[in-house]
Amino acid sequence: MEVVSAMSNKFNIRIHFMRGDEVKYISHLDIMRTFGRAMRRAGIPVAYTQGFNPQPIIVFGLPLAVGVTSLAEYADIELSEAVNPIDLKDTLNKELPVGLRIIDAVVMHDQKNIMSSVYMASYEIFVYTEKVEVINKKDVVIIKIKKLLRKDKIEIEKEGKKGIKEIDIKPMIFDVDVKDMDKMNFLGNKYADYRDIYKITAMLRAGGEANLKPDLFISAINKYTDLDLKIIRIHRTGLFINRDGVLEKPM
Repeated sequence: MEVVSAMSNKFNIRIHFMRGDEVKYISHLDIMRTFGRAMRRAGIPVAYTQGFNPQPIIVFGLPLAVGVTSLAEYADIELSEAVNPIDLKDTLNKELPVGLRIIDAVVMHDQKNIMSSVYMASYEIFVYTEKVEVINKKDVVIIKIKKLLRKDKIEIEKEGKKGIKEIDIKPMIFDVDVKDMDKMNFLGNKYADYRDIYKITAMLRAGGEANLKPDLFISAINKYTDLDLKIIRIHRTGLFINRDGVLEKPM
């Protein structure tokens, strides 16, 4: 079992954690605060920034939108002294609320933090349609999405720091699969009354250089087709870094 070396001036641990339904409506800022409070209660020797308002040094990966669940969240924690990563995981899990759980923790060897390393994310997007001409024609949704993905360009308006501009998202879409869902999976859910429910599995570009959110991807489908898909649920299943042209999990 690896322990952070006391020979270094910094002691960095990377954690892999999940966000469940219980915390999906909590903002990214509040998640950061939740981790900070949990570490204080757990007595974890987290390092702090300098200045009038010191903050724990925690760098999170790709921020998750409100309402989205995830099995693939990551964060880098800088400590003021060496701590066994497994001890950190077990201690911190006792202080985190239901819906937040650390799956694993390892000593961080990468020079780049998780935020600057993220390159791609995978999602499960559950959607339905009420379009009369689509209902009872289960192959229509799959066929129309596949036809869209064969286009040379898929342009859509995206809001950025400099305002709204039209961008081509086709280079940001790497892999897409569409399956007709059994409504039994949605028993007890208000969406169970709809006839057509689909699961879209997508690998999308992510990170600071280029980032395609799954809801914008669905908006693009609706722009180019008459499917009028409505989102039931978005679930992030993976986060990946690009290491010398090879996609890898962050840990």
